Amino acid sequence: EGVQCEKIGETCRRVLYATLPLAMGVEFSSLPSVNAWFVIEYSLYAAGFAALVGYIMVEQNLIAKRLLNWGWLRGMGKISYGLYLYHVIVFEILHKDFVPWLIQAGTSRTIAIVAKWVLAFPLLFGIAVLSWRVFEKPILNLKQRLAPSARPGQKGSQVGSSSVGFEIPNV
Repeated sequence: EGVQCEKIGETCRRVLYATLPLAMGVEFSSLPSVNAWFVIEYSLYAAGFAALVGYIMVEQNLIAKRLLNWGWLRGMGKISYGLYLYHVIVFEILHKDFVPWLIQAGTSRTIAIVAKWVLAFPLLFGIAVLSWRVFEKPILNLKQRLAPSARPGQKGSQVGSSSVGFEIPNV
């Protein structure tokens, strides 16, 4: 099992080292702006980050494992769905509107792309935190109120046939 984990870790490391630089190269290149490059770039990012996650999971003595247990990083798990949900919208708006506006204003393409990334992260995190507080947390709190009672010996009212087992909680 240990040898197999080492092989998986090595494969993940190689994929990571190959894909992320390629993705950044596509991002900063002067290739024509076509959907194919967009798909290639994000596929490379996805493969690279999947390899990173695999590598962290397999390797035992990584500083990354200790870092991921830090409280503020664990807290980011709460807003991770918002990050996932809104990242494409934020990056697309900035890429299609903000970058061309900067280039038209005389900024180099490289500086415009770096500015996009610098602006995107605080904007995305702000939207994700707002989403957590306004939508996600209240909805998750509803789950606790609407879930069947978990108190020992107390069951909610049965609805429908007994084979379905759907319960209405006692309030």
